[in-house]
This record gives sequence, structure tokens and C-alpha cells, in this order.
Amino acid sequence: MTHRDRKLLDVAHDAPCFLLLGAPGCGNHLSVPCHSDALEHGRGAGHKSHDCLAVPGCPACHSIFDRAHLGREGYLHAHAQALARYTVWLWETGRLKLIRRPVTPVMIDLSTSQRACLDFIGKFIDKEGISPTGREIADGLKFRSPNAAYELLAALESKGAITMKAGRSRSIRLVEA
Repeated sequence: MTHRDRKLLDVAHDAPCFLLLGAPGCGNHLSVPCHSDALEHGRGAGHKSHDCLAVPGCPACHSIFDRAHLGREGYLHAHAQALARYTVWLWETGRLKLIRRPVTPVMIDLSTSQRACLDFIGKFIDKEGISPTGREIADGLKFRSPNAAYELLAALESKGAITMKAGRSRSIRLVEA
């Protein structure tokens, strides 16, 4: 399943063209979100890639933003360059901001190992921007097997310290205190 976010698409509509493919009329119209067709970006049969990987492009550039016009390598290069320009623009214009959250919610009934696991998850999210996998937790806490990490995660979820989606990797979310 791909990530959908109306706010991301709205920002793309407000941005200038970042594809910059030299199409006649480039930049003469409002931008549209241009989704990648690469499998590694979440593209699959019948659905678009993740909205967080869509780049703003004017309709003129969007019309030639495909492999038929650019070739495979040219297409991937154009997307990577546009995404880099767009990311810098998001930071420079203040449309993308870093939000810091407390690493550990206040909880009285957490064991030492549960608190260590919760601290690890919070620090991992702050550093990487995504939640860790069970294997990464096991490695970070020096467990021999990810099963110990999964048991801690189940305990933390039952105590309301985190939420997870069953069967989904990297779905751990800290619950605000």
C-alpha cells in the first residue's frame, strides 16, 4: 500500500516546476504532483507511487516525464534531481519542519528493559525518521534473537506506550504522554 497525503499534494500544487525538462511552456502554469513510476518508489499495478515521492512539475514537463521520452536512466535521473531540488525548496521555504517529540513517555509501570526498548525506539525515530524493525531493536539492544524484541514490543503495546499495525514492518508509533 502506498502513502497518500492530501497536504503533500497541496504543497506540490503551490510549488514551482522542479522537473525542469526544457519542455516548451515550462513554468507557464501551476504545478501538478508528478508521481514516479518506479517500483522502488511504491509503484505497482493499478496504483501510483507514494505521495511523499511525488515532485512538482508544470503540465508541459509532466507530459514528457516518462520513459518513452527520457529513457529508463534519464527518467530515474530526472526524478532524482527534481526530488533533490524539491526537498531543498521545502526546507528553505519552511514548508518542511522537524518536530521533536519526547523520547520516552512518562510511564510508572515500565520495566528497565521496556524503558530501554522505548528509549531505543525514540532515538531511532529521531535519527532515521522511521521506526525500527524488530531485528534492528534486537541488534541495538544486543539481543541474540528478534523474539526478545517482539516480546518487549507486545508488552509496550499492551501498556499503551506504543502502537503497531499487525504484520507491518516499521509501524511502531510512540504514544504521546
